[in-house]
Amino acid sequence: MVALAVLLLVAVAVFLRPWAQAALLLVDAAELRGPFGWLAKLGDPVVQTEEVQVSTRYGAIRGRVYMAGAATGKAAVLVHGLHAAGIGEERLEPFARRLAVRGVAVLTPEMEELRRYRISPQTTDKIEDAVSWLLGQQRLAVSGRVGLIGISFSGGLSVVAAGRPSIRDRISFVLSVGGHGELHRTARYLCTGQLPEDRGYFRPHDYGLGILLLNLSHRLVPADQIGGLEAGIAAFLQQDYPEGRRMISSLPLPASRILTWVDARDASRVGRLLLPHLSAFASDPGLSPERSDPPVAPVFLLHGQADNLIPAAETELLARRFLGKTSVHWLITPLISHVELGHSAGVRDMWRLEHFLEELFEALNR
Repeated sequence: MVALAVLLLVAVAVFLRPWAQAALLLVDAAELRGPFGWLAKLGDPVVQTEEVQVSTRYGAIRGRVYMAGAATGKAAVLVHGLHAAGIGEERLEPFARRLAVRGVAVLTPEMEELRRYRISPQTTDKIEDAVSWLLGQQRLAVSGRVGLIGISFSGGLSVVAAGRPSIRDRISFVLSVGGHGELHRTARYLCTGQLPEDRGYFRPHDYGLGILLLNLSHRLVPADQIGGLEAGIAAFLQQDYPEGRRMISSLPLPASRILTWVDARDASRVGRLLLPHLSAFASDPGLSPERSDPPVAPVFLLHGQADNLIPAAETELLARRFLGKTSVHWLITPLISHVELGHSAGVRDMWRLEHFLEELFEALNR
Protein backbone atom coordinates (compact mmCIF):
# COMPACT_ATOMS: atom_id res chain seq x y z
CA MET A 1 0.00 0.00 0.00
CA VAL A 2 2.81 2.43 0.87
CA ALA A 3 4.66 1.64 -2.37
CA LEU A 4 1.49 2.28 -4.37
CA ALA A 5 0.91 5.57 -2.60
CA VAL A 6 4.48 6.66 -3.26
CA LEU A 7 4.19 5.69 -6.94
CA LEU A 8 1.01 7.74 -7.27
CA LEU A 9 2.62 10.73 -5.60
CA VAL A 10 5.61 10.60 -7.90
CA ALA A 11 3.39 10.19 -10.96
CA VAL A 12 1.38 13.24 -9.95
CA ALA A 13 4.56 15.19 -9.24
CA VAL A 14 5.88 14.57 -12.73
CA PHE A 15 2.95 16.45 -14.25
CA LEU A 16 1.76 18.87 -11.57
CA ARG A 17 4.14 21.44 -10.14
CA PRO A 18 4.77 22.68 -7.41
CA TRP A 19 4.04 19.27 -5.88
CA ALA A 20 7.13 17.68 -7.40
CA GLN A 21 9.64 18.79 -4.77
CA ALA A 22 7.46 17.68 -1.89
CA ALA A 23 6.62 14.30 -3.38
CA LEU A 24 10.21 13.46 -4.27
CA LEU A 25 11.45 14.57 -0.84
CA LEU A 26 8.87 12.26 0.72
CA VAL A 27 10.10 9.30 -1.33
CA ASP A 28 13.70 10.11 -0.47
CA ALA A 29 12.96 10.63 3.22
CA ALA A 30 11.32 7.23 3.42
CA GLU A 31 14.63 5.71 2.26
CA LEU A 32 12.80 3.36 -0.09
CA ARG A 33 14.82 0.87 -2.11
CA GLY A 34 14.26 -0.34 -5.65
CA PRO A 35 12.77 1.69 -8.50
CA PHE A 36 11.03 4.24 -6.26
CA GLY A 37 14.20 5.20 -4.41
CA TRP A 38 16.11 5.26 -7.68
CA LEU A 39 13.52 7.57 -9.25
CA ALA A 40 13.74 9.99 -6.31
CA LYS A 41 17.49 10.32 -6.80
CA LEU A 42 17.40 10.54 -10.60
CA GLY A 43 19.47 13.53 -11.69
CA ASP A 44 20.48 14.50 -8.14
CA PRO A 45 23.53 16.80 -8.10
CA VAL A 46 26.54 16.01 -5.95
CA VAL A 47 26.29 17.51 -2.45
CA GLN A 48 29.39 19.32 -1.24
CA THR A 49 30.06 19.87 2.47
CA GLU A 50 32.16 22.55 4.11
CA GLU A 51 33.27 22.80 7.73
CA VAL A 52 32.75 26.33 9.10
CA GLN A 53 33.06 28.31 12.31
CA VAL A 54 29.79 30.02 13.25
CA SER A 55 30.02 33.19 15.32
CA THR A 56 27.78 33.38 18.43
CA ARG A 57 27.64 35.58 21.52
CA TYR A 58 29.29 32.69 23.40
CA GLY A 59 32.15 32.31 20.95
CA ALA A 60 32.58 30.41 17.68
CA ILE A 61 30.90 27.02 17.32
CA ARG A 62 31.45 24.27 14.81
CA GLY A 63 29.14 24.08 11.81
CA ARG A 64 28.76 22.25 8.51
CA VAL A 65 27.32 23.62 5.27
CA TYR A 66 25.65 21.35 2.70
CA MET A 67 25.26 22.69 -0.83
CA ALA A 68 24.64 21.20 -4.26
CA GLY A 69 25.45 23.19 -7.38
CA ALA A 70 25.17 26.97 -7.67
CA ALA A 71 23.36 29.07 -5.08
CA THR A 72 19.61 29.23 -5.64
CA GLY A 73 18.84 31.80 -2.95
CA LYS A 74 17.23 29.25 -0.63
CA ALA A 75 18.97 28.65 2.69
CA ALA A 76 18.09 27.04 6.02
CA VAL A 77 19.54 26.36 9.45
CA LEU A 78 18.95 22.75 10.57
CA VAL A 79 19.43 22.17 14.32
CA HIS A 80 20.08 18.68 15.70
CA GLY A 81 18.32 17.23 18.74
CA LEU A 82 19.65 15.92 22.05
CA HIS A 83 22.30 13.51 20.85
CA ALA A 84 25.98 12.96 21.66
CA ALA A 85 26.87 12.82 17.94
CA GLY A 86 25.74 16.41 17.34
CA ILE A 87 25.89 17.36 13.66
CA GLY A 88 27.23 13.89 12.88
CA GLU A 89 24.00 12.23 14.05
CA GLU A 90 23.12 9.48 11.57
CA ARG A 91 19.62 10.80 10.79
CA LEU A 92 20.58 14.47 10.57
CA GLU A 93 23.18 14.18 7.81
CA PRO A 94 20.86 12.44 5.28
CA PHE A 95 18.13 15.01 6.02
CA ALA A 96 20.56 17.88 5.34
CA ARG A 97 21.66 16.22 2.10
CA ARG A 98 18.05 15.71 0.98
CA LEU A 99 17.37 19.41 1.44
CA ALA A 100 20.60 20.34 -0.36
CA VAL A 101 19.76 18.31 -3.47
CA ARG A 102 16.45 20.21 -3.58
CA GLY A 103 18.40 23.46 -3.94
CA VAL A 104 18.72 24.56 -0.31
CA ALA A 105 22.02 25.72 1.22
CA VAL A 106 21.87 24.05 4.66
CA LEU A 107 23.82 25.02 7.78
CA THR A 108 23.94 22.51 10.64
CA PRO A 109 25.41 24.26 13.71
CA GLU A 110 26.69 22.06 16.53
CA MET A 111 25.11 22.85 19.89
CA GLU A 112 27.38 21.68 22.69
CA GLU A 113 24.56 21.78 25.25
CA LEU A 114 22.42 19.46 23.12
CA ARG A 115 25.40 17.12 22.63
CA ARG A 116 25.59 16.88 26.43
CA TYR A 117 21.82 16.35 26.71
CA ARG A 118 21.25 19.80 28.24
CA ILE A 119 18.14 21.89 27.51
CA SER A 120 19.41 25.43 27.97
CA PRO A 121 18.43 29.02 27.07
CA GLN A 122 21.97 29.33 25.68
CA THR A 123 20.98 26.98 22.87
CA THR A 124 18.11 29.28 21.89
CA ASP A 125 20.56 32.19 21.80
CA LYS A 126 22.97 30.17 19.62
CA ILE A 127 20.18 29.23 17.21
CA GLU A 128 19.35 32.91 16.85
CA ASP A 129 23.04 33.70 16.28
CA ALA A 130 23.45 30.86 13.76
CA VAL A 131 20.60 32.31 11.70
CA SER A 132 22.27 35.75 11.84
CA TRP A 133 25.57 34.20 10.75
CA LEU A 134 23.98 32.44 7.78
CA LEU A 135 22.18 35.63 6.77
CA GLY A 136 25.58 37.31 6.66
CA GLN A 137 26.92 34.75 4.17
CA GLN A 138 25.74 36.31 0.92
CA ARG A 139 27.06 33.42 -1.17
CA LEU A 140 24.65 31.10 0.69
CA ALA A 141 21.67 33.20 1.78
CA VAL A 142 21.32 34.97 -1.56
CA SER A 143 17.69 35.94 -0.99
CA GLY A 144 18.39 37.56 2.38
CA ARG A 145 15.96 35.18 4.11
CA VAL A 146 16.57 31.89 5.92
CA GLY A 147 14.43 28.94 6.93
CA LEU A 148 14.84 27.37 10.37
CA ILE A 149 14.32 23.69 11.21
CA GLY A 150 14.60 22.13 14.67
CA ILE A 151 14.47 18.45 15.60
CA SER A 152 12.91 17.18 18.85
CA PHE A 153 13.59 19.58 21.74
CA SER A 154 15.49 21.92 19.42
CA GLY A 155 12.22 22.26 17.48
CA GLY A 156 10.61 24.19 20.30
CA LEU A 157 13.79 26.21 20.87
CA SER A 158 13.91 27.07 17.15
CA VAL A 159 10.35 28.41 17.26
CA VAL A 160 11.37 30.64 20.17
CA ALA A 161 14.46 31.89 18.30
CA ALA A 162 12.44 32.59 15.13
CA GLY A 163 10.30 35.07 17.05
CA ARG A 164 13.19 37.18 18.31
CA PRO A 165 13.44 40.77 16.99
CA SER A 166 16.95 40.44 15.54
CA ILE A 167 15.91 37.83 12.96
CA ARG A 168 12.11 37.55 12.93
CA ASP A 169 11.64 39.64 9.77
CA ARG A 170 14.24 37.60 7.84
CA ILE A 171 12.91 34.12 8.59
CA SER A 172 11.10 32.49 5.64
CA PHE A 173 9.61 29.69 7.78
CA VAL A 174 10.28 27.70 10.94
CA LEU A 175 9.68 23.94 11.13
CA SER A 176 9.54 22.01 14.39
CA VAL A 177 9.69 18.21 14.01
CA GLY A 178 8.53 16.43 17.17
CA GLY A 179 9.07 19.57 19.25
CA HIS A 180 7.51 20.94 22.43
CA GLY A 181 5.27 23.92 23.02
CA GLU A 182 5.69 24.30 26.78
CA LEU A 183 8.70 22.71 28.47
CA HIS A 184 7.22 22.44 31.95
CA ARG A 185 4.16 20.64 30.61
CA THR A 186 6.36 18.25 28.61
CA ALA A 187 8.60 17.58 31.62
CA ARG A 188 5.58 16.85 33.79
CA TYR A 189 4.35 14.33 31.23
CA LEU A 190 7.75 12.59 31.27
CA CYS A 191 7.59 12.34 35.07
CA THR A 192 4.00 11.14 35.34
CA GLY A 193 2.81 9.82 31.96
CA GLN A 194 -0.25 12.06 32.29
CA LEU A 195 -1.16 13.82 29.04
CA PRO A 196 -2.25 17.47 29.24
CA GLU A 197 -5.88 18.54 29.56
CA ASP A 198 -6.87 15.26 31.22
CA ARG A 199 -6.27 13.25 28.03
CA GLY A 200 -5.32 10.16 29.98
CA TYR A 201 -2.13 8.20 30.57
CA PHE A 202 0.46 7.36 27.89
CA ARG A 203 3.63 5.67 29.06
CA PRO A 204 6.58 8.04 28.47
CA HIS A 205 9.91 7.00 26.98
CA ASP A 206 12.71 6.25 29.48
CA TYR A 207 15.09 8.32 27.37
CA GLY A 208 13.18 11.52 28.07
CA LEU A 209 13.13 10.90 31.80
CA GLY A 210 16.89 10.26 31.71
CA ILE A 211 17.39 13.62 29.97
CA LEU A 212 15.39 15.37 32.67
CA LEU A 213 17.36 13.60 35.38
CA LEU A 214 20.65 14.70 33.81
CA ASN A 215 19.46 18.32 33.63
CA LEU A 216 18.38 18.31 37.28
CA SER A 217 21.17 16.21 38.79
CA HIS A 218 22.75 19.24 40.47
CA ARG A 219 19.58 19.62 42.58
CA LEU A 220 19.49 16.01 43.73
CA VAL A 221 22.91 15.13 45.15
CA PRO A 222 25.80 16.81 47.00
CA ALA A 223 28.20 18.83 44.85
CA ASP A 224 30.94 16.21 44.99
CA GLN A 225 28.60 13.58 43.48
CA ILE A 226 27.21 15.62 40.56
CA GLY A 227 29.93 14.73 38.06
CA GLY A 228 29.72 11.01 38.75
CA LEU A 229 25.93 10.94 38.62
CA GLU A 230 25.89 12.84 35.32
CA ALA A 231 28.49 10.51 33.82
CA GLY A 232 26.43 7.49 34.87
CA ILE A 233 23.20 8.89 33.44
CA ALA A 234 24.96 9.76 30.17
CA ALA A 235 26.29 6.21 29.94
CA PHE A 236 22.78 4.78 30.24
CA LEU A 237 21.44 7.31 27.68
CA GLN A 238 24.12 6.13 25.25
CA GLN A 239 23.25 2.49 26.06
CA ASP A 240 26.68 1.86 27.59
CA TYR A 241 25.16 -0.30 30.31
CA PRO A 242 28.45 -1.80 31.64
CA GLU A 243 29.83 1.69 32.27
CA GLY A 244 26.57 2.85 33.87
CA ARG A 245 26.55 -0.12 36.23
CA ARG A 246 30.21 0.42 37.05
CA MET A 247 29.30 3.96 38.11
CA ILE A 248 26.62 2.58 40.45
CA SER A 249 29.23 0.61 42.39
CA SER A 250 31.70 3.50 42.46
CA LEU A 251 29.36 6.21 43.78
CA PRO A 252 28.10 6.80 47.34
CA LEU A 253 24.49 7.40 48.32
CA PRO A 254 22.29 9.06 47.15
CA ALA A 255 23.83 9.09 43.63
CA SER A 256 24.24 5.31 43.51
CA ARG A 257 20.59 4.81 44.50
CA ILE A 258 19.39 7.12 41.72
CA LEU A 259 21.50 5.27 39.15
CA THR A 260 20.08 1.98 40.43
CA TRP A 261 16.59 3.29 39.65
CA VAL A 262 17.78 4.33 36.17
CA ASP A 263 19.25 0.88 35.53
CA ALA A 264 16.00 -0.75 36.67
CA ARG A 265 13.96 1.70 34.56
CA ASP A 266 11.98 2.60 37.65
CA ALA A 267 10.23 5.56 36.03
CA SER A 268 7.82 5.98 38.93
CA ARG A 269 10.54 6.65 41.51
CA VAL A 270 12.62 8.83 39.21
CA GLY A 271 9.54 10.83 38.21
CA ARG A 272 8.52 11.46 41.82
CA LEU A 273 12.07 12.56 42.59
CA LEU A 274 12.06 15.12 39.78
CA LEU A 275 8.56 16.60 40.06
CA PRO A 276 9.35 19.20 42.78
CA HIS A 277 12.18 20.64 40.66
CA LEU A 278 10.41 21.11 37.31
CA SER A 279 9.34 24.73 37.80
CA ALA A 280 12.89 25.94 38.38
CA PHE A 281 14.14 23.93 35.40
CA ALA A 282 11.55 25.08 32.86
CA SER A 283 10.74 28.64 33.93
CA ASP A 284 12.91 30.53 31.41
CA PRO A 285 10.78 31.94 28.52
CA GLY A 286 13.64 31.12 26.15
CA LEU A 287 12.81 27.43 26.54
CA SER A 288 9.11 27.46 25.62
CA PRO A 289 7.40 28.83 22.48
CA GLU A 290 4.15 29.33 24.39
CA ARG A 291 5.93 31.74 26.75
CA SER A 292 7.63 33.71 23.96
CA ASP A 293 6.63 36.03 21.13
CA PRO A 294 5.38 34.07 18.12
CA PRO A 295 7.34 34.25 14.86
CA VAL A 296 6.18 36.48 12.03
CA ALA A 297 7.08 33.80 9.49
CA PRO A 298 4.87 30.76 8.85
CA VAL A 299 5.22 28.12 11.55
CA PHE A 300 5.15 24.42 10.56
CA LEU A 301 4.63 21.82 13.29
CA LEU A 302 5.06 18.13 12.40
CA HIS A 303 4.58 15.40 15.01
CA GLY A 304 4.30 11.66 15.28
CA GLN A 305 0.94 10.49 16.54
CA ALA A 306 2.41 7.89 18.93
CA ASP A 307 5.38 9.99 20.14
CA ASN A 308 6.09 9.13 23.79
CA LEU A 309 9.12 11.37 24.23
CA ILE A 310 7.37 14.66 23.45
CA PRO A 311 3.66 13.89 23.13
CA ALA A 312 1.78 14.95 20.00
CA ALA A 313 -0.53 17.06 22.19
CA GLU A 314 2.34 19.57 22.38
CA THR A 315 1.98 20.34 18.67
CA GLU A 316 -1.79 20.67 18.90
CA LEU A 317 -1.63 22.98 21.93
CA LEU A 318 1.08 25.16 20.42
CA ALA A 319 -0.85 25.43 17.15
CA ARG A 320 -3.92 26.49 19.12
CA ARG A 321 -1.83 29.08 20.98
CA PHE A 322 -0.53 30.57 17.71
CA LEU A 323 -3.82 30.66 15.82
CA GLY A 324 -4.70 34.25 14.96
CA LYS A 325 -1.18 35.42 15.82
CA THR A 326 0.79 33.95 12.92
CA SER A 327 0.35 31.55 10.02
CA VAL A 328 0.53 28.05 11.51
CA HIS A 329 0.43 24.70 9.69
CA TRP A 330 0.41 21.55 11.77
CA LEU A 331 0.17 17.83 11.19
CA ILE A 332 0.05 14.88 13.56
CA THR A 333 0.67 11.70 11.60
CA PRO A 334 1.12 7.97 12.21
CA LEU A 335 3.87 8.04 9.56
CA ILE A 336 6.34 9.38 12.13
CA SER A 337 7.44 7.93 15.48
CA HIS A 338 9.38 10.71 17.22
CA VAL A 339 11.51 12.18 14.44
CA GLU A 340 11.76 9.17 12.13
CA LEU A 341 9.62 8.46 9.08
CA GLY A 342 7.88 5.12 9.29
CA HIS A 343 6.41 2.85 6.63
CA SER A 344 3.00 1.71 7.89
CA ALA A 345 0.12 4.00 7.01
CA GLY A 346 -2.56 4.43 4.40
CA VAL A 347 -2.81 6.56 1.30
CA ARG A 348 -4.62 9.34 3.16
CA ASP A 349 -1.77 9.71 5.67
CA MET A 350 0.79 9.76 2.87
CA TRP A 351 -1.21 12.41 1.04
CA ARG A 352 -1.54 14.60 4.14
CA LEU A 353 2.20 14.48 4.75
CA GLU A 354 2.87 15.27 1.09
CA HIS A 355 0.51 18.27 1.29
CA PHE A 356 2.24 19.48 4.47
CA LEU A 357 5.63 19.29 2.71
CA GLU A 358 4.18 21.06 -0.32
CA GLU A 359 3.15 24.01 1.88
CA LEU A 360 6.60 24.00 3.46
CA PHE A 361 8.32 24.22 0.05
CA GLU A 362 6.02 27.05 -0.97
CA ALA A 363 7.15 28.99 2.11
CA LEU A 364 10.79 28.20 1.34
CA ASN A 365 10.46 29.36 -2.25
CA ARG A 366 8.92 32.74 -1.42
